[in-house]
Amino acid sequence: MRVGFLFNHYAVHQVPHAAPYAFELSRHYPEFDVVIACSSEQELVTARVIGKLYPGHHCQFKALKPVWYYRVVDPIISKSKFKRKEMVLRHNLDFFRTLEALVAPERHCIKLRTKYGLTALKLIHTRHGAGDREGSFDDRSGAFDLTLLPGQKYVDRLTALGYLPLMPMRWWGGRNLKLSVA
Repeated sequence: MRVGFLFNHYAVHQVPHAAPYAFELSRHYPEFDVVIACSSEQELVTARVIGKLYPGHHCQFKALKPVWYYRVVDPIISKSKFKRKEMVLRHNLDFFRTLEALVAPERHCIKLRTKYGLTALKLIHTRHGAGDREGSFDDRSGAFDLTLLPGQKYVDRLTALGYLPLMPMRWWGGRNLKLSVA
C-alpha cells in the first residue's frame, strides 16, 4: 500500500500534527510505502527534523510545487486570495494518482476527489491543533473516508452536525493498524 502524508501550507504548524503518524506507520508496517509530501521547504525541513525522533522509519520525502508561473505571481495574489493550495494539488495530480491513501491535517485536499476525480483515493483527515471553534467544522469534515479525532468532544460535535457518518472501515484489508505516536 502506498500512503501519502500531505502538508500543503506555507507555514510548518501542521507538520507536527500528522508527521508522527507517517513515521510510526512506516516503522510498524514496513511493507507500506509511506511518502511525506510537502509544498514548502520549511515543511520539508521540519518533517525531516521530526523524522530523526523516529529511528528506523522508512518514509520518503517529496517536494510538491505549484506550476512555475504561479510561483512568480503567488506573492502578489496571496495578499488577497489563497489559491496556492489548489495550485499545488492541480500541478501534482500525477503524484496523487500513485497513492492508495492520503493523510492530511487540513480539509482542502478533498478537492482531489471532488474537483479532480480521484475517487479511488482514500482520504484520511487528522485535523490540526486543539481548537474547536465554529469555523473548524464544515461539511468537508465528513467527506473523508476516515477522520482521526483528538477526543470525544469532536466526535459528538461532528456527529451532531451530521458531518461524521460512523461507518466500519474495510479498505485496510481487514487489518487492525495499531500506532502509538510519541
